[in-house]
Amino acid sequence: MSVGLAPHTSNVEYFGPASNFSFVNQLNHYLRQLAILDLNTSEVELVDERQGLERYGMKMMQLQDHTSSRVFGVCDISLAKAVDLVEGYFETWHVPIPLFKTENVMKELREVWFAAYEGKTVDKALLAKVCLLLSIGSGATRFDSESPDDCPGLARDFYHLAREYMPKGVSEVSYSAAVLLLLMSLAEANLGDTSLSYVHSGTAVRTAIVVGLHKIDISKQPTEANKECHRAWCSISQWDKYWSFCVGKPPSGLEDYPSGQMYGPAFACEKEWPENPFPIHYEHMRMRVFFGGICSRVYSELYDKNKDLLSVFTCVEMLSKKVDNEYFGTAEPYMCASDVSKAADNPIYRNREWFWIRIYYLYLKLVIFRPFLVFCAYLKLSSTETTSEIQQLLTSGSESSVKVAITLARFVIDLNRAVPMRQPILFICTYLESACTVLLFYVVSHLKELTEEMSHEIWTILNDTCQFLRGANGPNVGSTKLIANDAIKSLQNILLTKQSTGTTFFDRLMQPLFNRNAADSPLGAVVSPNVVVSDTKQPNDFFGLSTTTPQDSCDETESPRSVKAPPSDSLEVFWQQTLDWMSYP
Repeated sequence: MSVGLAPHTSNVEYFGPASNFSFVNQLNHYLRQLAILDLNTSEVELVDERQGLERYGMKMMQLQDHTSSRVFGVCDISLAKAVDLVEGYFETWHVPIPLFKTENVMKELREVWFAAYEGKTVDKALLAKVCLLLSIGSGATRFDSESPDDCPGLARDFYHLAREYMPKGVSEVSYSAAVLLLLMSLAEANLGDTSLSYVHSGTAVRTAIVVGLHKIDISKQPTEANKECHRAWCSISQWDKYWSFCVGKPPSGLEDYPSGQMYGPAFACEKEWPENPFPIHYEHMRMRVFFGGICSRVYSELYDKNKDLLSVFTCVEMLSKKVDNEYFGTAEPYMCASDVSKAADNPIYRNREWFWIRIYYLYLKLVIFRPFLVFCAYLKLSSTETTSEIQQLLTSGSESSVKVAITLARFVIDLNRAVPMRQPILFICTYLESACTVLLFYVVSHLKELTEEMSHEIWTILNDTCQFLRGANGPNVGSTKLIANDAIKSLQNILLTKQSTGTTFFDRLMQPLFNRNAADSPLGAVVSPNVVVSDTKQPNDFFGLSTTTPQDSCDETESPRSVKAPPSDSLEVFWQQTLDWMSYP
């Protein structure tokens, strides 16, 4: 799909089907299809495809359009504040992108701050680097009531200050330029500018390749400089694969690098925790590099329109098993744990590593299964027939996506409540936004099959998500809250078109929760029409999960539903049509 970059312009940004932007818009498309059927009409007012994003405040940001008359400098904040912001960088992005040694960066920060305070000249590349680190560190919060509310503003100020200091627009082809481009991409992603961030991540990869970072043989020359270059290459390449995957776009790097070529000693520390508060470790980075390769395969294979449906099933099973085997086969068992009850007993660096790798794993699983949730939803509105075996596989994949969404949101919330940690605002909200969108899509596409148990679980996690985000300020916070709210509020709007006499289904289902949680609910009273509840369970472990397959509870007296049938009315053609719907041109 394509989304306008700025009002009153023809500029657009493309988002592929793997991105949550496309998924939110796909939800909007599905609701329009549902409205056509529910209103008993063949026509419904068509809205611009980007309305699904604008509904949730998901407007594209362009940092290059920023203009301000404010004069801002590094020494406008205290040195103590600057140190705290740089520590925010090391507490967050240093975990997945271990570029620098803490003591070196702190020394550079003090040099830049005192030079600015005394009006002395400093190398512009160093100024740009420090300002980008300050910007990235400013984009983090602990998601509690005591967190400062000036984070997004400072992040923007330091980013634009870095742009002023950037030497020749980082047009030089050098190691320093590759690192600055990576930091620019991180800062822009933190601020919500997906287009600039994607461009700069790709440019960082190509710059790194041109200067030969991917070819350095550390086993023959294990110098500190070569180790730093190797860490930079691994960081740059795996970030590009991950970030490209998140925005649904192809990566810029080579598939052969750095998989299988990581050099362990480059990811070892001279000093460990607690003497070193921000250690780096090989195993965490090794898994990130592996997952980066899976990102590329999901993008290229799962959404391949040349594959038939059964081939996609096989692909999903294979990718899911690969991810599971790698994650649960780690040499560091704490990174694949799921119980957060004893997290407070862990060293803080372990909780950080655990958090970053587990949410990566769960997000991969979520996106692997998500297409089946969409396909199942459209299949219910279609007259297309399928076998019971394929229907069970589709249902299993759909249910798996919902279970992973709940697990992902629950882990993010529970671990950060047990051990308050600074987290990048945008990325935490992006994960929660993805999970809530899956739950919203599931709710509106399973109106007649929602069991009391599943409804209770979804309601609880959505309510907890809103509570967790209360007080946070930054990109995607508002959209995540709105999507979580719409998982129930939009349900009211849809179900009221089918309302029958008597107590409504959602009234009956949710009343115990309303009575128990009325004071905590961010949503208020919700009413919905009467439908039949089914809790028939059919386990299916094709995807390695026990799933619940709701029985078809459609009233036989109702007119059969159907959307415009594909040319041959076949399942394969309908699958291709669904992929087309998920990839707006």
